[in-house]
Amino acid sequence: MGIPLAEMAGLVSLRGFIGFTSPLFGPLSDHWGRRPVMVGAILLFACSAILVVILPGSLAFALALAGIALSKYIYEPALMGYLGDTVPYARRGRAIAWTELSWGGALLLGGPLFGWVLQAQGWQMPFFWLSVGSVMIAAALWRALPPPDRRQRPWRGLGPFLGQVRNSRGMVAAIAFMFFLMFGNELLLIVFGRWMEVSFALSLTSLGLASAVIGGGEVLGELTAGWAADRFGKRRTVIVASLACALTYLLIALPSSLAGALATLFLLFLCFEIATVSSFPLFTEILPEARAMSLSLVGASASLARALGDLTGPALNAWGGFAANCWAAAGLLLVAVGVLVWGVREGAATR
Repeated sequence: MGIPLAEMAGLVSLRGFIGFTSPLFGPLSDHWGRRPVMVGAILLFACSAILVVILPGSLAFALALAGIALSKYIYEPALMGYLGDTVPYARRGRAIAWTELSWGGALLLGGPLFGWVLQAQGWQMPFFWLSVGSVMIAAALWRALPPPDRRQRPWRGLGPFLGQVRNSRGMVAAIAFMFFLMFGNELLLIVFGRWMEVSFALSLTSLGLASAVIGGGEVLGELTAGWAADRFGKRRTVIVASLACALTYLLIALPSSLAGALATLFLLFLCFEIATVSSFPLFTEILPEARAMSLSLVGASASLARALGDLTGPALNAWGGFAANCWAAAGLLLVAVGVLVWGVREGAATR
């Protein structure tokens, strides 16, 4: 698009600031049911993505990012609420890990494909194909998911829920943990593409392949989380994976070859994904009577962290180089682990 890194980071940060409003939409699926909210969110994604094709330019791109972000933060609490409603806690780690395969799978398969379409058809066309695909997925979800319970739950709003959060040490710790985890990762993520491009002279297609390496790490991380979280305990898995992730942040700052950098990135996102995916089933049981609302607040914390990481990451990189981002990310992750150890206990529910 010919936009400087700092300006692009500012556009991408819209995603995080939009996500900060997610608690406003958390009650939607608790009140109206999971299926209509999930399908509606995906149709919003489709409309936002096609906007880039209809109205090219940075303004349309910013609006599309905002709409895509909004659809994500409406969809995710509804999805997690649905899994919390239907899957017993003892098996919830595996179930959430399977749904989280969409993240790693999208990067593993979509990264190289996105790079190819960018080079062959222009930067707008991937958004066209994302829009078409999402309409198809919305139709499939409408057929696959059960209809909502017609006995609608009362609309409670934010006030009573925030009172519960203030009195819940576990919920406060969950929100803080996700903030520091995502802030640290975004400090690295916002500059790693430029670092790879400059350090190893990679083309767009090669950057897509590098994204596929990260996607492979995420896929393996999600599968590992599904295997380990229910078996060894969700809290313990999150702590061990987070500490390992902090170590890889320090390792990637060391000079290396392209192969070494890709191997460390693979390990980094493997550990990060295990920590992230294992935390979701842990957090679903802190306030089970308001699952979608709880997870929307955790999501808002993550969104704010990512927005701040998008804005501060390039400045930190300009000041101290890529190593400064890595060291800062490691420090933030250690803070996240400390918060989790202090406040979150393993869920007691077994239904």
